[in-house]
Amino acid sequence: MKNVGRSVIWKDRELFKKHIQEYRKEYRKTRILKMKLEVLLHYSNNLLKCAKCGYSENMKALCIDHINAGDNMERTKIGNEYSFYLWLIRNNYPEGYQVLCANCNQIKAYEEKGIKNNCQKSKIDNVTPGLLRKYAPCYKI
Repeated sequence: MKNVGRSVIWKDRELFKKHIQEYRKEYRKTRILKMKLEVLLHYSNNLLKCAKCGYSENMKALCIDHINAGDNMERTKIGNEYSFYLWLIRNNYPEGYQVLCANCNQIKAYEEKGIKNNCQKSKIDNVTPGLLRKYAPCYKI
């Protein structure tokens, strides 16, 4: 029997730990994507597209949105994306959600925020063309 040095054993153990961590990370990514696909398909009636504009090119740009924006308390209590999809599946896809693309979701949030703030003009609405040219030259006026 050969005498194996301790450093070799520890190196193998560290490599094994690293391998397991990478495997778990990939498994979790795959699991989240599968759950996201399942949830998106359910809430979009198997069409996998935005409820407002019809965008359907990339699943990564689609997300779940509360139809009643004030109702998002469970989302904040549940936590991350994985937990939220799992919660939706385990609760048999509760009513009150829709599929929106990231753009429509942001527009909806902006509009709702404007309504809550008595439709006050935001700072971006007060930006002058000269200021835009200076700080955002790629922005077309």
